[in-house]
Amino acid sequence: MRCLTREAFEAATPLAHGWGVETGMTIDLLRAGYVVVEVPCDLRHRASGTDLKGQMHRAAQYRDVQIAVAARRARSLVGGGRRTKG
Repeated sequence: MRCLTREAFEAATPLAHGWGVETGMTIDLLRAGYVVVEVPCDLRHRASGTDLKGQMHRAAQYRDVQIAVAARRARSLVGGGRRTKG
């Protein structure tokens, strides 16, 4: 779960695809000079099993996170980094 101001949301766009959205958003906002604060919430996730379906689900999550990280790494290498806040 994420809660952002409009300004922060605009700084985090375009958003990463799929399961990489939170990771990409966090990287983009930290690089732009925003502060991330963790607020405990009473939420529960459905646990994925250890069967093939659960393994495939985790593999898809990992793939999307890796794509988000790689895209941001490539962007910073070619000088396309984001403008910092304020």
